[in-house]
Amino acid sequence: MPDGDGQEIALKDLPANDVLWCADPVSFTQEWRYYVCNGKILGAGRYDDNDAEDPVFEMMLNYAASEMAKQYQDAPAGYSIDLGVLDDGKVALVEVNDGWALGFYSGSCSSSDYFDLLCARWDEITGVDHG
Repeated sequence: MPDGDGQEIALKDLPANDVLWCADPVSFTQEWRYYVCNGKILGAGRYDDNDAEDPVFEMMLNYAASEMAKQYQDAPAGYSIDLGVLDDGKVALVEVNDGWALGFYSGSCSSSDYFDLLCARWDEITGVDHG
């Protein structure tokens, strides 16, 4: 890790026998968040600073998100899938976020759908159905 990197500072006190997985840095040209509730994609929004649009990449990302949502068998009721396009044109997973710790990106899905996602996850966590 580079000198002064925030992660280096945070990780310096880990016990010597802890296992730490590190990946090589990658460069994303696009990053998107997909909101998923009960296995259904509610919407998506782009959150990177690049405003160039490419419908081919958008179709690739939509397909990848759909396939990931289908295959995530033990998924929480509400969550997000963040995907990106690497500088070599490949689609890659950025991260998956649980619905209880999920920010809302304007223009990604309706506020009503976002609220439904949060409620579904909260009901799952608490065991109470507000349905």
